[in-house]
Amino acid sequence: MAKFLKYNYRNTRYRNAGCDSNSACDSSSSAVCIRITAEKDAAISLLPINISERSVCDNTPVDVKAVITNLSRLNIDMSNDTLTLNVTGAVNYSNKIIYNHRLGDFESDTVTLGQISLDANGAYYFEAYMQPFDDRSTNDTITDSSLIILQDVAMDSVLGLDNQMYKLGGEQVAVTAVVTNNGNIPVDQVLLHMSIDGNTVLTDTVRQHLGVGDTLVHPMSRTFTVPFVSKDQPYYFFELKADLACDADNSNDAIQIIGNVEIPDSIDIQVLEITTTDQALGKTKLAPTVRVANIGNLKAENIVVHVEVVNDSNRVVESISEMISHLAENETRNHAFTMTYKVPNYTGKYTLKAYVEAYSGDTIRSNDTLARQFRCYRDSVGIREVTDLDWSLGQNIPNPASEITTIPFTLPQDDEVVFCIMTANGQVVHRRTIQAVAGENRITLDISGWAAGIYYYSMEYKGQRIVRKMSVVR
Repeated sequence: MAKFLKYNYRNTRYRNAGCDSNSACDSSSSAVCIRITAEKDAAISLLPINISERSVCDNTPVDVKAVITNLSRLNIDMSNDTLTLNVTGAVNYSNKIIYNHRLGDFESDTVTLGQISLDANGAYYFEAYMQPFDDRSTNDTITDSSLIILQDVAMDSVLGLDNQMYKLGGEQVAVTAVVTNNGNIPVDQVLLHMSIDGNTVLTDTVRQHLGVGDTLVHPMSRTFTVPFVSKDQPYYFFELKADLACDADNSNDAIQIIGNVEIPDSIDIQVLEITTTDQALGKTKLAPTVRVANIGNLKAENIVVHVEVVNDSNRVVESISEMISHLAENETRNHAFTMTYKVPNYTGKYTLKAYVEAYSGDTIRSNDTLARQFRCYRDSVGIREVTDLDWSLGQNIPNPASEITTIPFTLPQDDEVVFCIMTANGQVVHRRTIQAVAGENRITLDISGWAAGIYYYSMEYKGQRIVRKMSVVR
């Protein structure tokens, strides 16, 4: 009787002589027939995903592809096989497809299992498997495939400014940003924000390709202005920040610098406010209040404050002046005038213009003047008033003077005027009433015995007053 031995030998088929195709031997034969059969074996593997050509924050989906390979000489029919893809980690994704294909011996086929976005930072873990249509299932599943996505730019340094530099208030400073791509994805665009004391003063959009590990050196497109500060806090806070929407690590995006400000000794006198009765009857005498401040760091002395009354024709009809003896550093004072002005006698508005006389050492002159409007009403009781007088008080000649000086003035008609001279601190040194004639008039003064300094002379005419300044030298 014939003996049959069966050996499993992968990918090999052999028939011994003397046996038919069904391994049947003649009963009289003493031959031993050996049948060698082959196993069907298909395997799945994942193709790597190329991230070198991607750009940060790109949410365009990528194909996840697998290769199905027949590792045997036998045809494998995989009709209606289900291929499954699971992605976990940075994203969670699952997809199944039906695979209808017949693989010949040692044939391979590439198939797309699904699409995922790679805009999230972190690790992506891939698992792919197919239904067992073969005799060996150990290679039907792949679970050891992973991918890391790291999108990160870092502010490496700032050139042109550091914690040891001292700048003057108002100085223009140019800085340069140094940014590094710390991730594993190329960067094509980054925003750079420059802030002073928490307020963004400049944003630059930099469109430049930064490969993995590359460094960008970008001079900011505009300078920034060093803020004016006080001696109590002689510094400001500077920040330069790289902004990437999908950045993985925000802790390295910005560099903060405490900018030191050099504060020279200075005086800055400001007129902050002028107040009086909001609406008043014409001819009423009022005393204004002027709010004055010295925001410098030195004491100011003998500050002369002028108030002009301007009518609705934009003419100065009266002027009064007083002195503030001193203003300490960072001091604000409400100076209530003892002198009064006369409210214009018409119905409408008039303006009070307050200003500080030019002061030696005042660093900012643009804030020394302030004007505000008030309402007035006509006084119809009493004698006829003159509301628009055509008269003037001229500048003394010469000025400065040391011996004799002449002061011109004009009147529209013969009338009486009151002439007065006072020192810078308000002391009256000369006063007289003058009977003047219509037209040009002159007052001649002998000042040879006067002390050198600043004096103010004024003239009153029909309730109006004009004040001017003169200098006496020795």
